[in-house]
Amino acid sequence: DFTDPNLFAAKLAKQYTFGAQMGWFSLGGRDNQQPPMGLFDNLMDATNAPEIAYLQVLSKAKSLGKRWFVFGRAMRALTFTVNGTASVDMPPTSYPHLLIFADHNHLQYGASFESVMSGAWFSNNTLLLTFTAVLRHMPFSIDCSIDLHDYGFASDLQSFRLIQMNIDGTERLVQEIYHSNLSFSFNLPGRHVALYRVETVQY
Repeated sequence: DFTDPNLFAAKLAKQYTFGAQMGWFSLGGRDNQQPPMGLFDNLMDATNAPEIAYLQVLSKAKSLGKRWFVFGRAMRALTFTVNGTASVDMPPTSYPHLLIFADHNHLQYGASFESVMSGAWFSNNTLLLTFTAVLRHMPFSIDCSIDLHDYGFASDLQSFRLIQMNIDGTERLVQEIYHSNLSFSFNLPGRHVALYRVETVQY
C-alpha cells in the first residue's frame, strides 16, 4: 500500500468513517507471501511521515467521536458537493475520486476510493457528521445539505444547533436553525478531518 501513499490513507479513512478499529498492521509479516505483509520498515520510513501524521489525526478524531462510534448507530450516507461538483449518495462514489490499481503477482486488482469520505452517526439524540480528505496537499470546498429528520431526529423537533468539534478539543458554534434543513459549507485541507455535532436546542 505504501507504493501509493494515497491508497494507504484511503484505507485508513474508510475504516475511520465506518467506525471500525483502524489498522491491520503486521509489523514483522511473513516471509512466504508476496508482497510481504511486514510494515515496520514502511512505518519507520521518513518518506511516509505524512501518512503516520494522518493516522494520528484520524485517531484523535476517533477519540473525539467515540460516544457516537461506540454507542451510536451509523446513519444513511451523506450527500454533499465537492469543489462545486454534486456528489451522489455515498457510496458508491463522490467527485473527485481516485482510482488505484496495484500489481500483485501480475494480476490487477482495482480499488476506487472517494477523495473525500464522510460518515453520520446518531447517539442520544445528537448527530455526528465527519468528513476527511484523503489526498496529500489537496484542499477541498465542501457544501453539505441534509434534512435532519432523515438522520435520526424526531419529526416534531425543529430547533437545532451545529457545533464544530476541533481536533484540539475546542468547539465553535456554527449556526442555530429553526427547521430541519441543515446547510453549511467549509474548507477541508488534505489529510484533515472535520467533525460537526448537531444537537437539539432546548428553550
